[in-house]
Amino acid sequence: MKKFKYITISTFTFFALISSVYANSDNVLENIIENSYIPIVFLCMAALFFVVEIFTPGFGFGAVLSIIFLGLYFTRSVYYYPFYIKGQFIFILGLILIILEALIPGFGIAGISGILCLCFGIIFTSANVYLGILSLGLSLTLSICTAYIFIKRGNKSKLLRSLTLYNPLQSKEGYVGVENRHVNVGDKGVSLTVLKPSGYCRFKNDKIQVYSEGNFIEKDILVKVSRIEGYKIFVDEVKN
Repeated sequence: MKKFKYITISTFTFFALISSVYANSDNVLENIIENSYIPIVFLCMAALFFVVEIFTPGFGFGAVLSIIFLGLYFTRSVYYYPFYIKGQFIFILGLILIILEALIPGFGIAGISGILCLCFGIIFTSANVYLGILSLGLSLTLSICTAYIFIKRGNKSKLLRSLTLYNPLQSKEGYVGVENRHVNVGDKGVSLTVLKPSGYCRFKNDKIQVYSEGNFIEKDILVKVSRIEGYKIFVDEVKN
């Protein structure tokens, strides 16, 4: 529930600030939607939640909110620019390819093609090329910065702990803290969740948080500890 608490408060606060700018208007909502810079907000929020989804196990709130904001962006484009048919088609194609990639292990042609289609679709469905490039640049920058924070500071931030896998787990539930681990390099276990890159694996009778070596690893896959750095355990899939 804490995940929704932080995200919901942030989202409503953000839109409340925007609304206050148009407080003297007769139609606040219409003026907000008509603002040519609102698509940038939609894309940045979609990018933020997309990165959050990448760093959380399973298909969760990040994916749902990311899709919602992309839907708002697309709906606005169709309403105000119905003649941008080619760009809208490319945008939808990109969404379909990314959803398809989410259902397939790893990161392959569908994911790369989907991202490229989304990028071109964003440019071609914007009011002009300048706004399209600006929207794309800001959303990509936000994505990169957010991912960097998750990777570098995820184990130090209370907020990020609540958004990712850094949850207080009880030993009575079978979870063992990394500081109390009984695993070494070369030990084998089974993934209990999808590793993308973080998740949980079972080693003997212990459930321990681990990180994959870059690739997504599906649930119930045999893995081997490749290295241990401080409190982080890295694993690789055991190939037959």
